[in-house]
Amino acid sequence: MNINGTFTYYVKKDGHVILDKDGGVTYKNDVNITDDNLEYVKVNISSPDIFEKDLKKWKLKIDDNIKPTWWSKKHETEAWLTLDTCIMMYIIDGGEINELKDRYIIAARNVKIENILGSSKIQFITGDSVIENMQDDSEIEHINNFVIIKNVKDNGRVKNMWNNSYILYMQNNSIIDNMWNNSRIKIIKDNVKIINMREQSHVEIMHNNSNIINMEERSSVYLMAHNSIIENMNYISSVKIMEHNSVIKNMFDNSIVENMRHNSIIKNMKHNSIAINHYKEEIYMSNAKNYKLIGK
Repeated sequence: MNINGTFTYYVKKDGHVILDKDGGVTYKNDVNITDDNLEYVKVNISSPDIFEKDLKKWKLKIDDNIKPTWWSKKHETEAWLTLDTCIMMYIIDGGEINELKDRYIIAARNVKIENILGSSKIQFITGDSVIENMQDDSEIEHINNFVIIKNVKDNGRVKNMWNNSYILYMQNNSIIDNMWNNSRIKIIKDNVKIINMREQSHVEIMHNNSNIINMEERSSVYLMAHNSIIENMNYISSVKIMEHNSVIKNMFDNSIVENMRHNSIIKNMKHNSIAINHYKEEIYMSNAKNYKLIGK
């Protein structure tokens, strides 16, 4: 899978290039970009594959095609040299890294990272990548294609899980924004929150006050226990076992709980949702008059 890449930065009239941690700078508000005397030129250098190592396959474009009279071969050379710097600073392609601390990475693939710490942020990680630990306030925007994260804790956050990506263990106040495409998590606990589960994504075990806000599109949980909460189940989502004071607030659209027990609670059932209590040999359906149910 290719990831389109574009680096944006500003080349000054004196030939210097300005970068910040995101690969660009804030354009001065008092600069008139139509004025031939402007002090900065905004430059975009892009490639269909951000991991492309052959710089000849990248393309340089002056933003809005505004080229002042002072622009010269020297300025263009500085722009290309900066691309090489950006690739070294913001792209990881293979290898092993013991620690990323307070780093900003645009894309990574086929890499093993022992620890992601501080306020580190990775925009996209893919390939056969493995992360042993994410902690502090670290964040990943997208994980894809069989990436494995073994432990997420503290305030660690993954915004999007795609395509069979896998997290082994989540704890403390860590967050997943979205799970897609058969992505999986083994265990969530403490105050871990998953905001959305979609497209057959799966959580094996949730317990100790962990929380899922929305489940839909055949997403599933095998076991929810010990005061864990699911806010909403929609579109044929399912829970295999719920027990030990776990709570589902709303079940809709053919969602199902296969086995309720140990004081688990479903507060509201609608639209052909079903819950089964094997211990009591009872089946609860959304059209029942009393849909506030307690499993033994």
